[in-house]
Amino acid sequence: MAAQLKTPAGGRTNPTFWAAAICRLADPGSPCIAPADSLQSAIIATHKPTRPGLQSRGHLVTEFLRCDASPFDYLQSINSSDYSGFNLLVSDGDSLSYLSNRDGEARELAPGIYGLSNATLDTPWDKVERSKRGLQELVRTARVNETSLMRLLGDRDKGPVDEVRSERLPFATAHAITAPFVVLPEYGTRCSTVVLADRSGRWSFLERRFDSNGNRTGESQHSFERVDRL
Repeated sequence: MAAQLKTPAGGRTNPTFWAAAICRLADPGSPCIAPADSLQSAIIATHKPTRPGLQSRGHLVTEFLRCDASPFDYLQSINSSDYSGFNLLVSDGDSLSYLSNRDGEARELAPGIYGLSNATLDTPWDKVERSKRGLQELVRTARVNETSLMRLLGDRDKGPVDEVRSERLPFATAHAITAPFVVLPEYGTRCSTVVLADRSGRWSFLERRFDSNGNRTGESQHSFERVDRL
């Protein structure tokens, strides 16, 4: 998985992963993003006001890690109205499934390339389509690695003006957030994260952090071996 984290300046309140690039490959031994060969779960919040009395969306991840259900069955068991807006991806190594409480039914994802922004899966925004094309080219040319994926996530080019929705935001702000990597003083990209798995079952995690000017402020990197579900 390659994903961006957007937050208001100075905090991590109500995190939103934006412009996630997802690759689900048919061969579970191939290098991939959103790997298809181990237990995983990722929650991606949608940018909607939070209503009081709702459960934490973090429970959606931890409950999957604790349960014995298949990814698809687990998603079907969720009462989506108990949570603020979310997109949820879960995998047990054999399948990858997706649910959003903004568009209804859970579904299992076939091998392919998907894009997830601050809407539902494969919403055809320019930044989503552009990122998917970039990921497709990396897969086609066998250039999927941390460097190329971070470069893909670092795309600061804005989308076309006719895609701007300025009903709730000033035009300049609304235009700025059409880029995969958003740079604004009050809101923007704060983290870019890449997770990779190789044929041997080795995983790597790389996260880069940025300030409100889009300058890198730090980096974390970890690697580990696959651990099967108990």
